[in-house]
Amino acid sequence: MSTYQYWQNRFEHPDEDEEELKAVIKGLFNYYQAEYGVRRLCTQIRDYYRLIGKKTPNHKRIQRLMHEMGLKCIKYNRRVSKY
Repeated sequence: MSTYQYWQNRFEHPDEDEEELKAVIKGLFNYYQAEYGVRRLCTQIRDYYRLIGKKTPNHKRIQRLMHEMGLKCIKYNRRVSKY
């Protein structure tokens, strides 16, 4: 099998870990009502994965998946005061 075929096969069949991680991200994002962005969700996801004894995902992977799913934090800007 050539390298090209290997990569084609890899993209056609997504990893089960990726689907599980997407579900965890979506669940935590909805739980915190879209107030947590990538940085704060990363710490929550890492804590969860350590608790269940799995390898913790990289922050870049979490950011990429959040971008693919269209999840963005809708929090106020720190420079603007909330009245």
